[in-house]
Amino acid sequence: MHFLNFSFVNLIVRPKQPFLDWLYRVDDPEKELTMEDIAHDTSTFLLPDYDTNTVRDHLLKSHFKRVFIIWLKRWYNSPVDFPKPITLNGDFFIHDFKWGSIVVDLGEGYIEGEDFDQ
Repeated sequence: MHFLNFSFVNLIVRPKQPFLDWLYRVDDPEKELTMEDIAHDTSTFLLPDYDTNTVRDHLLKSHFKRVFIIWLKRWYNSPVDFPKPITLNGDFFIHDFKWGSIVVDLGEGYIEGEDFDQ
């Protein structure tokens, strides 16, 4: 078991209807997706360790656009067609962030990484 010295944010994103409308416009309109399908899974992002909520909030604001682009690419992979602007208080998403300070790897062996092209 390994203890990782990171903080994390569990990003819970629930789409609003305009997001689903946009997805049908830019992607295959024959797909039968619902907002429930899209919101089914959450993502967890590791952040540098922080000491105060002020630093935590700064980290979120500084990484927000990158985090949401990663989330959007799960559903459609052409950034040219991404909704604009991507803002913390946009029309496309209802979002919630759950913060944590302990990350523990319960598996055996080393954690394997993979490069992620954003």
